[in-house]
Amino acid sequence: MELAERETERPIESSVNFDRGFRPKTYSLESLISRFEREANLRGLRPKTIHSYSFSLRTFFQETGLNPETATVEKIQRYVSRVSREKKLSASSQNLLISALRFFFIKVTKTFINLDLERPFKLRNYPEILTKDEVQRIIDSAKTLKHKAILTLIYSSGLRVSEAVELFPSDLDIEKRFIRVRSIEPQRQRMTLLSDFDLSVVEKYLSKLGNPKFLFPGQDSLNSMSIRSAEKIFEVAKIRAGIQKKVSIHSLRHSYANQLLSEGTSLKLLQFLLGHKNLQTTQFYAEGPWLSYAKVG
Repeated sequence: MELAERETERPIESSVNFDRGFRPKTYSLESLISRFEREANLRGLRPKTIHSYSFSLRTFFQETGLNPETATVEKIQRYVSRVSREKKLSASSQNLLISALRFFFIKVTKTFINLDLERPFKLRNYPEILTKDEVQRIIDSAKTLKHKAILTLIYSSGLRVSEAVELFPSDLDIEKRFIRVRSIEPQRQRMTLLSDFDLSVVEKYLSKLGNPKFLFPGQDSLNSMSIRSAEKIFEVAKIRAGIQKKVSIHSLRHSYANQLLSEGTSLKLLQFLLGHKNLQTTQFYAEGPWLSYAKVG
């Protein structure tokens, strides 16, 4: 470890060819991280992902002293195995590290065509699912019409709570049964369906809403309801409904996906409705307790 730390005190030398004309004779740790961040932004990685990958890569280069020219699959795998053991990394942390290294060496520097690193086996913890009757009981137990409406929309359209609180009244098209889902990331904006589930609650809420900026305004009418407030609404309604399952407001989205799979909805359509960037993410719903419901196509 001391040798690796001494090596990183000087610039890392390399004559590797980089894409887009990036070919310095020597480069520092910061130039590597900067190169990664530029490429990650160009490819549309989420800010949280970029931050996590950047931290992992910085640690890797600091602890190994490797560069794109001297790195080999064996050296990288030994590093992953060693730090996973010494730092007792969870399966999720190991997978994040491997994903960061693969992105850098395959996408950024093109050092490898493929970087086949052994990933840890992870037992998946499948979330508990609410039945339609349990969802109805929770909604009926919510204290106000506003509370009932936001829980109904999250379930009936499979929204993330962060998406629900940012809705504008104009985002709902009751007649055509569509919802425009907004996002700060343009590629994540989408249109999704508004189902008939308890639609009368939403229609009644809209008729009494007035003309606020947000569909679900917070205490300050110029701002939206906070995510934490929406979570609290669910928690209180769940207790009032006598639901003992370990579920959160996000379980409404899981339950929506489960309901669609049970009705024979294809994974590709479910991917579109949930706003998943990759089909692999949606595949989660076709595993474990929901496998028999899935229909790919």
